[in-house]
Amino acid sequence: MRREVFEELVLAALEELPPAFREKLENVEIVIEGWPSRHDLARAGIGPSGTLLGLYSGVPRTARGVWYGNVLPDRITIYQGPIEACCRSGEEIVQTVRDTVMHEIGHYFGLSDQRLREIEAARRQQARSAESPSPHRRYRRVGGAFDAPAEDEAMDNTQSTDDQAPSPEER
Repeated sequence: MRREVFEELVLAALEELPPAFREKLENVEIVIEGWPSRHDLARAGIGPSGTLLGLYSGVPRTARGVWYGNVLPDRITIYQGPIEACCRSGEEIVQTVRDTVMHEIGHYFGLSDQRLREIEAARRQQARSAESPSPHRRYRRVGGAFDAPAEDEAMDNTQSTDDQAPSPEER
């Protein structure tokens, strides 16, 4: 994929952010690189044969105090090569770029990898439920009718143990 097209995907993912979050993005640059360096992999705790789709470097908003000022911008790096390598279609690239941008922005806002994995797993479960409602879906009696459980009751809270790229089953 041409770099310009990939850049448009990253910009589109940023535009999908709710305005309340987009307005709070400050002193952060978002860059696209082909592949992570060995240094980037090591900083992320990933071996040379591992996969890194994005990397946040900086001081999360939740850790900034009165001392925070006159500092270089935080940096979110999105790696085009690994994203293209792990995706089988253009549609999958679009979704992976979106997921990676959202994940790294989550770090900017102070969310840990564990919390981001929980959120991503819940979102994937919700998307799967919306795509194909299970015939085994539980219903509860509400008044005189039966009603499906609330979305948060229906979510599966399983966590991924993969710290890098989601497996095809998780997408």
